[in-house]
Amino acid sequence: MDYRILGPLEVFDRERALSLGGSRQRALLALLLLHPNEVLSTDRLLDELWGEQPPESGPKAVQVLVSQLRKALQDGSGAESPLVTRAPGYVMRVAEGELDRDRFESLVEQAGAEKEPEARARLLREALGIWRGPPLADLSYEEFAQPAIARLAEARLAALEARIDADLALGRHSALTGEVDELVTQHPLRERLRGQLMLALYGSGRQADALAVYQDGRRRLVDELGVEPGPELRQLQKQILAQDPALPAARTEPAGARLASKRPRRRRGLLALTGVVAVAIAAVVAALVVDENGEAEPIVVTPNSVAVIDPGTNRVVDSVRVGDSPGPIEASDNALWVVNINARTLMKIDPAARSVVGSVAVPVSPGRNTPPLQLAVAGEEAWVWACHLTLYRFDPSVHITEELEIFRDTGAFPPFSCAVTAEPGTIWAPVDYPKSEIVRVEARPETPAFISDRFPAPRGERSAMAFGAGSLWLADNEGGAVRRLDPDTGAIAATIRLGDGPTAMAYGAGAIWVASDVGDSVMRIDLRTNSVVRAISVGADPVALAVGDDAIWVANSGDGTVSRIDPATNQVTETIEVGHRPLGVAVADGLVWVTVRS
Repeated sequence: MDYRILGPLEVFDRERALSLGGSRQRALLALLLLHPNEVLSTDRLLDELWGEQPPESGPKAVQVLVSQLRKALQDGSGAESPLVTRAPGYVMRVAEGELDRDRFESLVEQAGAEKEPEARARLLREALGIWRGPPLADLSYEEFAQPAIARLAEARLAALEARIDADLALGRHSALTGEVDELVTQHPLRERLRGQLMLALYGSGRQADALAVYQDGRRRLVDELGVEPGPELRQLQKQILAQDPALPAARTEPAGARLASKRPRRRRGLLALTGVVAVAIAAVVAALVVDENGEAEPIVVTPNSVAVIDPGTNRVVDSVRVGDSPGPIEASDNALWVVNINARTLMKIDPAARSVVGSVAVPVSPGRNTPPLQLAVAGEEAWVWACHLTLYRFDPSVHITEELEIFRDTGAFPPFSCAVTAEPGTIWAPVDYPKSEIVRVEARPETPAFISDRFPAPRGERSAMAFGAGSLWLADNEGGAVRRLDPDTGAIAATIRLGDGPTAMAYGAGAIWVASDVGDSVMRIDLRTNSVVRAISVGADPVALAVGDDAIWVANSGDGTVSRIDPATNQVTETIEVGHRPLGVAVADGLVWVTVRS
């Protein structure tokens, strides 16, 4: 078995995710996994799970809950359950290596015993790679879990600091500045991180910036806590002022070697992370690295990040670490929203600061029948569509404000439509059962959402939707038909045949753009004639589109690239390497944002 608490709670039996049941059942499992191979009494379970309002049935309620959890862990396999009765309560038997927390701690311990920084960095990266998001992200509201969540988050941050120390010892100063700067922004009173940023900046030839980091930290400590920096940080400042030879040699980068973004980065105060503990983990530098010959080297973007592309230079200029397997990304007013597919979390990014400012678990349980998640943005609100089942509404502070059930889950489904689109005040989504329909949801600000219409639709699995030119546009996965609908009546105004494989649609630059992973192309549909006027070859397996001021941006999941199309010529003018598997793309704050997973 594979028990996972370093992220949303999950259990895998080999490659098979187990369905863990409702929130109380999941809370029981989390409590037992926080104390593996330890007997927890019935009284303690009652107290931890129900607090001051235990059920009247008392021990009987615990017994029923344990019985349900046992069945979930066996999942019909007939194997002996790891949850056993042992007076005066119950114990969860967990073998060595079955709990992700134990694997993480073992790797951190191994790293601590290594003398070579390269080996330490490698082991710590492996340990940090086990994390899928904030610990027990879907149970952060449980009082019993909060002390454990805080301890785990601290252990993760300590491991990250140790990995940064190892990278500093290897001379990777320039490659660390962006990552450590993000961490200092999120933890401005943590002196170890601030010292690491000072070293990274000084080792990159940025003495003045390193000293400014110290002064900013001192001001915060005095203003907020009434204390001066500790002796280690004060000593580091003195060494930098004296250009102490014991510090890494400063290298001055050529003035033209650094890329300037559309908007200079600014330091921010402590960001309020909403709903769950959010700790940034390892990311690659968010500026160009300069080699010994003064040549600019391309940035390598790590998985589980959002790559930031400057359209003025067609280069990656930054990288924002997010959750496990980021996919859909959409821009709203002054924000970006990202759905992390495996972690089942929604994150909000401040595009000006290029940092995560909020994160919340999407309440969708893991399992074989877990619906895919899609994302739509209307005004300042974000909507996550658990395909075919439920729409979740999130306000700008990253709180769930509403859950709208579209279809009640009755078990496993064959492949079904998974698409959503929005305009301010309205959301559209397809459903296939019990009949093929397009659901229209009225969603005006500060007003409860409701289903206002259900339009009949031709049979077919919808793979993409868009709204534009006063019409609703649907793409069928099989057969490749794009249909143009009247959004008020659902009447089909036109059907455009494309061929199999449409994966994404976008409206802009006077056209509808459709990506196809069968032909590795993007098709331009003329709004006047309702016909394809050009098929444009792009990278392998295009899966997402975004429209910018003067370009159509295409995320190609098959070859780790982003294609830039000039809508004036219908030609690809740039192909930008981001690596790994791009899954989403959006345009905000004059930059292009691309989600990248492994």
